[in-house]
Amino acid sequence: MSTDFTRKITETGELRGLASTSIVTPKDGIVTYLVPEGSVVKAGDVLVRFDASRFEAQLQENIAALRVAQAEFQKAQKDLEVERVKQLSEIDRLVGEIQAIDLELDQMEKKRGLLRELADKGFITKSTFEENELTYLKTKIKSTQAKGALATAQKNSKPVLESIQAGVLKQNANVQRAEQLIASARVDIDNAVLRAPNAGLVVHATLGRHSADKVQEGMMAFRWQKLIDLPDITNMVVDTDVNEIDVRELKPGGPAEIKLEAYPNETFRGTIHQIGYLATRKRDPAGNPSRVKVFDVTVKVEDNDPRLKPGLTAAVDFIVDRRKDVVTVPVGAVHPGKDEQFVFVSTKGKVEKRQVVLGPSNENSVVVTEGLRPGELVVVGAPAS
Repeated sequence: MSTDFTRKITETGELRGLASTSIVTPKDGIVTYLVPEGSVVKAGDVLVRFDASRFEAQLQENIAALRVAQAEFQKAQKDLEVERVKQLSEIDRLVGEIQAIDLELDQMEKKRGLLRELADKGFITKSTFEENELTYLKTKIKSTQAKGALATAQKNSKPVLESIQAGVLKQNANVQRAEQLIASARVDIDNAVLRAPNAGLVVHATLGRHSADKVQEGMMAFRWQKLIDLPDITNMVVDTDVNEIDVRELKPGGPAEIKLEAYPNETFRGTIHQIGYLATRKRDPAGNPSRVKVFDVTVKVEDNDPRLKPGLTAAVDFIVDRRKDVVTVPVGAVHPGKDEQFVFVSTKGKVEKRQVVLGPSNENSVVVTEGLRPGELVVVGAPAS
């Protein structure tokens, strides 16, 4: 009878998340809280807390400095306004004084001619006329002095106000600087709590490439040090490698079956996600390179199962040939000849040697394309003479 035939290439590998986010230290600090490894977190969940007491103290200092700077800024603004009012008031006073003097001079100008005529005719004494002239000259001098004082006040007003304005700007800069320091301290406090940017499984990072020790609470973490890997467990892959002789039979998108050591009775569906471009030497259990060359192959697990966790050991069967309704015989039933292959067929108690044409084989059976009909019995091993 016809049977189904499957040929596989089997390799071992390890599960990991296809996409993984690394959580790193934004600034040197002591880790006061670390989410337990193996936790499944949602986006926004707290992963790490650092000691933020130094930043909180800086925040309070900066808030106090801001209050002082704001008070100084308000005082400088008030001083500027007071000086501006003072300057304007003085200028207005001088302008009014000049206007009054000029009006008085106009009136005196009109009287001078009349008094001169009266003095010439003898109606008033010469001394009276001269006294009026002296008053006129004094008023004219007073007008000149007032106009000079106004010019001086106007000239000095701008630099005085500019000097005070510079003080206002300086105090405003102090306010802005204090506000920036407050914002920076608050950022540091916010950075003292690291949250999950996406959902995933928490995997604590090791302390070094050649160290098995992992990050832990109470340790000093340095800037850019990796603390946590957060793989997305909804998309899992298996990393493995395939012998250079076999890799030619693989192609991206090809089918695979995955079994986990932790769940040997379960089979998960997979497809070839990526095949490496460069060959490397396969390493033995001690980590030493061997003479065998392999290519890295990544297999995507198509099934979504909560039991699929990063780090689990997996056996991957790459399905390189699958045929339905073909004639197969056990590998042990095939005997090689000089230029041919043959099997022994048992028919009604008699054994007949028959030449066959073979197709692909796997570890247990081989496809017979010619020379054997479905249902015929073959002898496994060498028959009795």
